[in-house]
Amino acid sequence: MKQTWNQKVPFDLDRKRQLHYPEHKVLWRDNFIFEGNLIFKEFSRGRSSVIAHFDATVFDADRGGPPFLREMFDCSMFISDLGEAMRFLSNGALRGRFTFCKKGNNYGVKFLGNFD
Repeated sequence: MKQTWNQKVPFDLDRKRQLHYPEHKVLWRDNFIFEGNLIFKEFSRGRSSVIAHFDATVFDADRGGPPFLREMFDCSMFISDLGEAMRFLSNGALRGRFTFCKKGNNYGVKFLGNFD
């Protein structure tokens, strides 16, 4: 996976959930670009942001040939970033390339575009 934005991204200790706001007991992972599917779950509101929650399925296509499942985790997307991705949503699913971003003290996944 390619790397982008030289910051770390907070995940829970089981690596199954990207944390919107880092709390105690956090696993900090290097940011990366990934290809996969995001399936919409719900919206929520914090003190300073509105986010959409997704189930992410990450595929590894770096080996050539068909992609294989690399990992699955829950993630969140800022509503401002979701606005840019809305035209690519199909039946609650968003398929393409993604990375992570930080806005204030919060973290989320960002849509980079369709598969090349």
